[in-house]
Amino acid sequence: MLGSLIKKEILEHLMSLRFAIACVLCLVVILCSVFVRARDFVQVLDDQRQETKMANQWLDDLREPWALGWSGRPIAVPRLANPMKVFVRGVRSDNGGAVNVSTRTRLEPSYRPVSSPAVVLFPPIDLVTFVGVILSLMALVFGYDAVCGEKERGTLRLMLSYSVPRRTVLLAKWIGGYVTLIVPFLLAAAVGIVVVMIQPDVSLDGGQWARLGAILGLATVYVAAVYSLAVYVSVLTRKAATSVMVLLSLWVVLVLVVPNLAPHASGVLHPIPTAGEMEKQREAARKEIDQRTRALTKAWDEQNGFGDKWWEGFPWGKWPEMERVYARWIFQTDMNSKARAETFEAWERIDAPRRRQLDQQVTLTRWIGRVSPFSCFAYASTELADAGVLYDRRLDDQLRAYQRDLTAYAWRECLFMEHKGLEARDKDYPDWRKVREAGIPRFAYVPPAAGDYLRVAAIDGGILAGMAVLFFFLATVTFLRYDVR
Repeated sequence: MLGSLIKKEILEHLMSLRFAIACVLCLVVILCSVFVRARDFVQVLDDQRQETKMANQWLDDLREPWALGWSGRPIAVPRLANPMKVFVRGVRSDNGGAVNVSTRTRLEPSYRPVSSPAVVLFPPIDLVTFVGVILSLMALVFGYDAVCGEKERGTLRLMLSYSVPRRTVLLAKWIGGYVTLIVPFLLAAAVGIVVVMIQPDVSLDGGQWARLGAILGLATVYVAAVYSLAVYVSVLTRKAATSVMVLLSLWVVLVLVVPNLAPHASGVLHPIPTAGEMEKQREAARKEIDQRTRALTKAWDEQNGFGDKWWEGFPWGKWPEMERVYARWIFQTDMNSKARAETFEAWERIDAPRRRQLDQQVTLTRWIGRVSPFSCFAYASTELADAGVLYDRRLDDQLRAYQRDLTAYAWRECLFMEHKGLEARDKDYPDWRKVREAGIPRFAYVPPAAGDYLRVAAIDGGILAGMAVLFFFLATVTFLRYDVR
């Protein structure tokens, strides 16, 4: 009996105009999205290769450590171009790029000029946007009249006049509508994946393919939750027109209002210091450390016979006077090395409370937003695609650690070469690239373990599954008392 009812529902949907529109929309939008975003990724990949080549070439050609330590010239660390962003845009609209890492200043993004303003003005739709917005609307279209529409047509009363349990009828309607909705999406997604696979420069590793499969799985659960809501409202209302108006109102609230309102609500409930306030504290700490360092250097100069402008008229190149200069350089290098390390530690102490508060605010935002099934789907999908908040935090932590290592290395090498210069007495000054004990540290991003992705997606996936079950359960309970007259 159940199989016959499911077959009937599927055939009715297959013969409807909404099924044809769903097939065309899924295929056209997904193909256009992955094609455009794949082309953007290829361009980003070419830019990243050039940036990486230039950054490595500059480091390879560096003949002395002064540019890293004293000058503090930044190293452009390329952000890895993420092929998963072909499907999921994430919290950042850009892909790749670079971060300037210096031994004297904070981390700063390196911006590249935009080739066409229209690209930013009309960003392409990604998989999350399509599923969260367009496919959810299609779920409402498929389910708004599942019960009340048949009641208006008189077919529901006729069906229930036979000895068919109401639970079976409702389950058949849910399965039939859901299958005819989700199959066109999965087929279109499969075609989009094939389009990506034939791109020579777009390749995903095994872990990324698994996470893409998890994203598609979450999409099916999300659609199930929205479709269950549509069926539930269809049972609650007596007319299809009323059902569609109620569902559209709920869609606006759950898909548009709640996800956009959640960050602002968490900002009111859990405020954090502004970026300007933090920058003032960091600048004050830097100035205090620099003033203390200059005072110690001035005291050393006075003790060793150096005036304010001691370099004017100094017998450069003559020994043993030059020994005093090298002694001063060694002392000042050591002081600057300690000052830079102390500055970064002070910045970390200043940033740590705000970072914790920001983490708490992000967590609160997520829990407020999880009232919306779209928020749950978007949170989990962006993290699975390495395009979410947790990825940005992990990358920032690793870049900060790299900056500290690079700073310690640069000042250590400056001090090392000054001692070498003192030993050489300006004769046969050694080539730094040959005498250094280790090469310049290079940044390498360490991705999280597979279990970390699973823990991130489990909460939102579980909430979506719970919503789907809850709405269908409520629809079943209501349908058992439904008046078909």
